[in-house]
Formats: sequence, C-alpha cells, structure tokens
Amino acid sequence: MLFTEDFLHYVWKFRLFDRIGLQTVDGQELEVFSAGMHNKDSGPDFHNARIRIGETVWAGNVELHLSSSNWHQHGHTDDNAYGNVILHVVYRDDSPVILPNGRRIPTLELQNRIAPDLYNRYHALIFGNRQFIPCEASIAQVDSLTMGNWLSRILIERLEKRSEAVTAALAINRGDWEETFYQFLAANFGFKTNALPFEMLAKSLPQIILAKHKNNALQIEAMIFGQAGFLNGEPVDEYPRKLKTEYDFLRKKHGLQPIDNHLWK
Repeated sequence: MLFTEDFLHYVWKFRLFDRIGLQTVDGQELEVFSAGMHNKDSGPDFHNARIRIGETVWAGNVELHLSSSNWHQHGHTDDNAYGNVILHVVYRDDSPVILPNGRRIPTLELQNRIAPDLYNRYHALIFGNRQFIPCEASIAQVDSLTMGNWLSRILIERLEKRSEAVTAALAINRGDWEETFYQFLAANFGFKTNALPFEMLAKSLPQIILAKHKNNALQIEAMIFGQAGFLNGEPVDEYPRKLKTEYDFLRKKHGLQPIDNHLWK
C-alpha cells in the first residue's frame, strides 16, 4: 500500500508511531517533546518542534518526506529556508541529507514504527465520508466514562506539553526566568505563522541587552529591526538610514548576529 505525505504529517503531528527506544538512523537517542506547529505555508512542514538528540535539546523546524532522497528532489539543499531544520522525518531512509555547509541533518525513519492498520483507519476517517466532522458518526459509540477520561487526559497533556516546553527553555537559559518569559512572549507575538522567527529574534537579542538601551527608543528599534534581518541592504529613506547607522554600531558593540530575513512570512 502506498502511503501519502499527508498521512506521514498526520502520524508525526499526533505522534502515532512507536516511540520506545527512538533513535536517529545513525544511532543517536531521540526523544520528541513536541511535534511542533503544522505549517501550511511555504517552508518546512513543522515549526517550533522540541526534541532531544543525545544529550542536546533542540528547538526548530522539522521536514517530512516519504523518502529521504525527496529532500534533494524537492530542491531543499539550496533553499535557505531549510537550512535550520533540526530533524528530517521520513518513512524510508534511502539517502543521507548533507547541507552545503557540511552539516548532516539527523533523520528519523518511521518505516517499522507505524501500526499496519493505521493507514486504513486514517483513509476511512478522511475519505470515507463527507460529513461536516469526519468522526461525527462514530462519536455516539463512545461511552460517557471514556469520553470524560479522554477530555481530562487531553487537558492534562496540553498542560504537560506547555510545561515541558517551558522547562526545556529554562534549562537552556540556565534558570533565567526573565529571559525564558521574554522568549515565549516574543514567540506569541508571531502567532502560528511567525512564531519561530520571533523566538529566534528574541534568542539572538537577549533582553538584558535591550534593557541597557531602554531609554533610547531609536536604538531599541534599530536592534530589533537589525536582528530581524531587515537592515541588510542600503536604505534610501532617512528613518531606515538612522536605524542602520545605529544598528551597525550596536551590532559590533554587542557582538550581535542577525537571523535570516527569509524566515519571516
């Protein structure tokens, strides 16, 4: 039976695969804290996923393909939007993915981790009827005790996922609650579409640096626009010229490195 990439997205999004003893194809221990947010726009398939590979916790993008060789076939190797992918999830691993800078993207193969009947159930749910809600004909078969337990469980799971994300970020920030709050606040400014670049912007511009310039609005604006990657060219108008002049000085002063502006949508 031929799987579709949409099915693989479904499996990853809801983590419907065997997660016991999870490893990358090169044998590194792997743990998935969050599958991330499903991206329906251009770019990697999932944003802001949180995983652990070996002893390192990663947060970033995840790309999915039926075969790992699809990465090259789809032209991702030379596309900067895919340069910060932290995990390549595939049904079948048939080719390593190595970026132009020499970094090999960790790969998770799901071929032997998906229940044989899952695709049939998925297909029946998605394509088997044309009701407003695909499962509405089946929901009456669920008893009240099971329904109550399920609602309680997904509430707890949602809180646990949020807690795990905060705990992981707090560990990376070495117990700095203010910096952790600042990063989560920034990510929420981007909603679903721009959550990742906002979070990356906050990480590239620690709030302690912003605080040093809190009485100078122009410098604050210059650092934010500059770190977002919007001051890379030669501006024409007076206001952006002032921003760039300030940013060029502050970038050298604080050793700042801007994020890629192609991340913004």
